[in-house]
Amino acid sequence: MPQEKVIGSLLEEVFTADEARQFRENNRRVIETETPLIQEEWAEAPDGRRYFQTIKFPLRDPGMRTVAIGGISIGLTEHRRAEEALSESRRAERRRIARDLHDIVLQDLAGALQSLRLTDLQSKGSGLGLDLEEELEALGRATSGLRSAIYDLRHEKEQPFLKISQSVGEADSAGDARAQDTFGCRGRVPGRSLWKAERRVVARTAGGPRERSAPLRGEEYRGGVADG
Repeated sequence: MPQEKVIGSLLEEVFTADEARQFRENNRRVIETETPLIQEEWAEAPDGRRYFQTIKFPLRDPGMRTVAIGGISIGLTEHRRAEEALSESRRAERRRIARDLHDIVLQDLAGALQSLRLTDLQSKGSGLGLDLEEELEALGRATSGLRSAIYDLRHEKEQPFLKISQSVGEADSAGDARAQDTFGCRGRVPGRSLWKAERRVVARTAGGPRERSAPLRGEEYRGGVADG
């Protein structure tokens, strides 16, 4: 709109109802508080919505009465678009991490838990006297914690990967102690090697090439590094 048509016009004559409403509300706040106001504003344009960082301030006459409102606006549109693109990129990365954690790490943990439960049942039936309750509880906590972390990632919540590693680490530490008690420091509880492997997978999934592990039964673990 030409400048000569804007000067002297009402806000509603130049802008849409929503645009005029926000401008009028900000003007009212400046008049009532008689102090400058810094506020983000927007207006529709042919190429889409434009954003501005606006400073509004009262203009006073010699008697210090507010007779008008001055304003200075700085364009923020490109900055906002860059922020939105970055946010979307981060959301996509979080979804990818959640998918990898679910498809790789959680499946292996669940498989190891089932394998350890079977070993526990077989031990009790054969009279070997192995007590794997603490290992089962620790691995169950790690599985539950990882499942919760995946849920939080998918729902855009901040869930530090340190908590995941700590949960898996608790299972690994418990396995170390139980292995020493049960096997005299020479044996390994079935499935223990997976716990260390899964901690490496969690770290790699968060920051670089992903270490993929094959479905595990017992204590054998085979893995590799896959790019992409």
